[in-house]
Amino acid sequence: MSGKSVMRFATKAFTEAVNMVVDKANIAVDDIKLIIPHQANLRILKAAAKKMNMDENKIYVNIDKASNTQAATIPIALHEALEKKLIHRGDVILFVAFGAGLSSGAVLLKW
Repeated sequence: MSGKSVMRFATKAFTEAVNMVVDKANIAVDDIKLIIPHQANLRILKAAAKKMNMDENKIYVNIDKASNTQAATIPIALHEALEKKLIHRGDVILFVAFGAGLSSGAVLLKW
């Protein structure tokens, strides 16, 4: 696979998935307390945040500690965010993933 093409796809997939979910929920990105993404690559996460004019701190990142653990990245990151008390009852959380077969998706959840 071409690294540049994958980077472009993943950044676009991240932003499109986030925008589609918030549009369908009739909320703004600012209403989201925390985004917990698939931890594929830190550059992708930073590029997506920049493309969306979003504070990088709104995106939970643990790739520096856990690496890319494939399908387990979101559950591991959610567990860590809960342990750190970053999520509270009523918070709007968004999970976003991209990867295998160049697929992507997002889920919005009110905790």
